[in-house]
Amino acid sequence: MAIDLDFANYLLEAACVSVVLGSALGVENHVRIAYAVPKPKLRDACRRIETAGAALTSAVAAV
Repeated sequence: MAIDLDFANYLLEAACVSVVLGSALGVENHVRIAYAVPKPKLRDACRRIETAGAALTSAVAAV
């Protein structure tokens, strides 16, 4: 199972944020976040990641 791929796809769909798969770097089940944007855009992306993570946590807890 590619957990990092599933999570990366989820972030792309739910938060419009792209990350690098940890498995591509030899670290399974992790993602890497690289950024080269102005701070306001970075803050916005972090908020979207936080919101997506909270929604995912709530969905898992409901199961």
